[in-house]
Amino acid sequence: MEVRRGSPSELLDRCASLLVADAVSTNVVATVATAEAARGEALSAYLWLERDGEPTAVAVVTPGLPVALSRCDDDEAAAFADALHDSGDDVVGAAGPDGSARAFVRRWTGRTGTVVTREMRQGVYVCDEIQRPAGVLGASRLAASTDAALVTGWLRDFAVEAGLDPAPPHLVTTMLAGRRAHLWTVPAAHVAGAKVVSENVADDTVALLAVRTSRAGMARVGPVWTPPDQRRRGYASALTAEVTAQVLARGHRAMLFTDLDNPTSNGIYQAIGYRRVGDAAMLRF
Repeated sequence: MEVRRGSPSELLDRCASLLVADAVSTNVVATVATAEAARGEALSAYLWLERDGEPTAVAVVTPGLPVALSRCDDDEAAAFADALHDSGDDVVGAAGPDGSARAFVRRWTGRTGTVVTREMRQGVYVCDEIQRPAGVLGASRLAASTDAALVTGWLRDFAVEAGLDPAPPHLVTTMLAGRRAHLWTVPAAHVAGAKVVSENVADDTVALLAVRTSRAGMARVGPVWTPPDQRRRGYASALTAEVTAQVLARGHRAMLFTDLDNPTSNGIYQAIGYRRVGDAAMLRF
């Protein structure tokens, strides 16, 4: 068993078969690598584990974020932890399939004495056929550079509500440049409660969704955010369904993570066709 380290392109090429065969658990690593390889700029560190010359697990370390792990056994998770510790990488936590993340953390805390301070239990969902909600007012559009302030603020609000650290500063820029941020808009007169809608009234933005697609063809939806004063109107469901339908129409698959302590969001995704296929954990030191 050997842990290797390389560029995002090297990981995508060397681990191509694994990324397709285990497209769900490798998705975070694969989507980050796909985006950074396309930009030609690697902000993250990429690792993969080989047994008898074949890749069996992958990991990525993005500054300020937990180590993202694919499915791996306890020995493999420990090997990733040892490699990162020995190379002096700054590790703030671990995320991935529940057993993998916890095995990594056990090894890391055993060597460093750090303790877990926050934990999020996550559901892993995939969708093969979307069910669009009926009767939701509005339409989706791609976010543009002029939406940067709105997207930045909403991602910050999402992180606060979810108990997560703020997104890295470069995230909004790369999200907009990569055409990965989608917005749901409705006529402003409807939002204001007016009875008559004027065609001259600008649309109002009421929900945000981001999506990433890996070279392996699996798209990850999220985060999804609706401001509190616009909730319970179906906007997030409609936006998620619309973007997922676009993903499926391109011949890709779709997945997302949920906070298992939020039954509302879990119910929303199941209602539009997502099905739970596993559990994951995000653990912070």
